[in-house]
Amino acid sequence: MVDSSPTREQWEEKKHLVLSLYIGQNSTAKEVVAHLKRNHGWNISTRQLKSRLQDWNASGHKRTRAPYYLAMMTVANHHYNKDRLRTTFQVPKRYTKEVIDFSKIQKEVNRIEGGYDKLPPLTAAKQMLLNAGYTWETPSCRTIRGRERRYSSDSDSVHHRRQFSALERAIPPIDPNQGLKVVHSHSQMHEDDFAFADILHQGTTPASSNCGDRVRVGSWAGPFCWQAFDPNRNADDLRVHKAAAMEHFRAMLMHNFDNQYIFPCLSWMILVLGSHMKTAELQDFLSSSCKVIVDKDPKGLTYRVPFCYTLAVQTGDQQGKEEYGNLLEQCHDQIRLVWGSAHPNTLVVKSIYAWNLLEASQYLRAIEVLEPELQTFEYVMGADDQLTISCQAILSRAYQMRGQLERAIELLTQAIKSLGDFRTEFKPTSYRLHLRLGTLLAQTGKLSEAERYLWKAVDGRIDIFGLGEAKTWSAIDELCKLLQQTGRTEELNRWLQVWGRHPECSRQDLADLSLRISHRAREGLNENQNQNQTRRPSETMIHRLGRVNCSPADQSLAKFQLPPWKRVL
Repeated sequence: MVDSSPTREQWEEKKHLVLSLYIGQNSTAKEVVAHLKRNHGWNISTRQLKSRLQDWNASGHKRTRAPYYLAMMTVANHHYNKDRLRTTFQVPKRYTKEVIDFSKIQKEVNRIEGGYDKLPPLTAAKQMLLNAGYTWETPSCRTIRGRERRYSSDSDSVHHRRQFSALERAIPPIDPNQGLKVVHSHSQMHEDDFAFADILHQGTTPASSNCGDRVRVGSWAGPFCWQAFDPNRNADDLRVHKAAAMEHFRAMLMHNFDNQYIFPCLSWMILVLGSHMKTAELQDFLSSSCKVIVDKDPKGLTYRVPFCYTLAVQTGDQQGKEEYGNLLEQCHDQIRLVWGSAHPNTLVVKSIYAWNLLEASQYLRAIEVLEPELQTFEYVMGADDQLTISCQAILSRAYQMRGQLERAIELLTQAIKSLGDFRTEFKPTSYRLHLRLGTLLAQTGKLSEAERYLWKAVDGRIDIFGLGEAKTWSAIDELCKLLQQTGRTEELNRWLQVWGRHPECSRQDLADLSLRISHRAREGLNENQNQNQTRRPSETMIHRLGRVNCSPADQSLAKFQLPPWKRVL
């Protein structure tokens, strides 16, 4: 081992190496010392190294540490892909702040070995910078509503959350960078990102929009969101806008074929319109889009197969579902070769392919397709993105069907946590996952947790769909099983009498009922948890209504004809 005090000649021999590590790769003094000790047997202290750097006039060259440049690159890419705006950063120094622009960040990241492979997720990058006192801002950007918008670290905080209506938040903001190393999240969306009305009324073409690919996608999907969530719109205007939307889509396929927002938009429309029971609007959107795709390339796989398969599923076309379902694997492989395995479009097609495998009862194959890519979904799209949550839901169903309930419960719990309570357009999806999770927890004997999730599902579905929908009664059915399983027949009887009077319920009655259910959900299991633990045979709600001890005045309860439903939880 070399002496702890190397000679001047030995220092000169290592000068190029030390400077390349310290300045070239932006390593810290501690990291350089560790490298010298590990690879060259030098046993020196950081003080000795800093003294030598000062002798070489190199200590003053040290600026910001490499991890912060990587974090700044992630944030800068996020805003550039969002609005084609360059971000400037203010870096705190001892007595002042240094302004760093994108070219400086790019230069420093290029000097870091494998720098672009080390970019942190967006949320972690913002948190790191904010904790260190960094601030950032972009130039003013005119939004598609004609308003001036300026991003800054204040409005861009990872704790910044806003709520919007389903129409205002009509398309998810997918914004991974060119290297697909940036996480995006719905919770980081701004108010004006997808205001579809103005872009069409102003006659803005996709090519002229300064907000780029996302606006092109917005102009395509916007009118169908109007149709679904704004029934007061003029029918003639809507017809004109829908025709214009398909022209926008046709132009995208011709001139913007690799738009990374197209497939995530498809996924979002399926989830939100489908969960809100906007079946006609979703079918209209899919059939119009499929016609444009087939007209452009009648034998192509990239867009034709996923879109036409989705349309076949929505319309119940079994022949089309089988035809296009058989092509999904080939389509997925082709898209992966074109865009790479971590591209948003590839990930959406992968999820559609896995869902088809689930439908075909190929549960193990669905797990093999999705499980290794789960971290990629979280990293590229964001942990709270609807596509990541859909992936977790598909995986949980596959594990459930294979009897691996603990893993299924883990995935559903994670998905519900990611959804949170502030995203109103995903509430039907959230309550569906609550129902599934409550059912699985009951199967594994975790009755207290199960009841909490089932009450949440019942409360939510009454609030959204009312008591006249099969979706609501499928949730009530599962809750009734649990109440019977825990020996609480009297409580079950009381609730069934309240629910069964729904044809005469006023709006205030439903509001009061929702309040009572919410209170009961918060209470959880407080009594009789351990009574009657033997699970009773599965029964439909109609049969159960005939068994409860109703008073004569409430015998009409059993006459209420529940619509048939499939147990799609």
